Amino acid sequence: MAAIRLSKDCDGGGGATKSVSPLGRSDTSSPGRLSVNCATVMGLIQQAYVRYANGRLNQVDGSAPISGGPSWINSERYDINAKAEGSASLEMMSGPMLQALLEDRFKLKMRRETREIPVYDLTVTKGGPKLKSFEEGSCTPATTFPPPPPAPGEPPACNAMEVLLKPPALGGGGIVNVQSRTLDDFSKTLGRIMGRVVVNKTGIPGKFYFYMEFTPDETTPGIGIRSAPSDEPPGGRSIFTAIQEDLGLKLESAKGPGEFLILDSVERPSEN
Repeated sequence: MAAIRLSKDCDGGGGATKSVSPLGRSDTSSPGRLSVNCATVMGLIQQAYVRYANGRLNQVDGSAPISGGPSWINSERYDINAKAEGSASLEMMSGPMLQALLEDRFKLKMRRETREIPVYDLTVTKGGPKLKSFEEGSCTPATTFPPPPPAPGEPPACNAMEVLLKPPALGGGGIVNVQSRTLDDFSKTLGRIMGRVVVNKTGIPGKFYFYMEFTPDETTPGIGIRSAPSDEPPGGRSIFTAIQEDLGLKLESAKGPGEFLILDSVERPSEN
């Protein structure tokens, strides 16, 4: 059972705000119940077919670009309240069950395809990397969200929310906060943010902490766009600058094979 409606109150109303992540807000979800507010259809697709595609949290599996679909899937915002029989996990509700809901109510048709696509190569700057090595045992890798409280004597859970959008009251902007990840993992996280495959070509082994702040723009569709007023120039650092200044790495445009998610058709949702 699911209720779907066009959002009416998303930081200013109108259902098209850019100050909320495309993934929306899901603070009240629980086992057997999925509550998502102010999400774009593209954000819902990312949740269902990428982030939780197989019924578990894929923290680093999110680089497959999504192609196709009308423009409204990136602007119109929807509220979804769905209840499953039994107590399905949040990961199952956000993945396979959300896929079924999108296919039923939005008449969504998706397919996967591998072809040569634009990618970014992640390389090291001339000044060398600025990476902080991860200390094994300093946190417990998260496998669910929200992560459970640590058992007695165990370290706290590693950060499960790797990519955040700061609220306007705190100046806005995007944050990447990744723990216990390799550069291959980090490349996939960047791919999820940028909507383009990122290939790790640094050749650097090991696990690291990654932290940086940047200003979302058209190159970071996975986290949303924070637009400045028309009479003011955009401020803050781009994600490209943040990667260079904070991590000693850089992104270079390239071509390469990659998996593509193709959106063949979608409709506005059927009535409740």
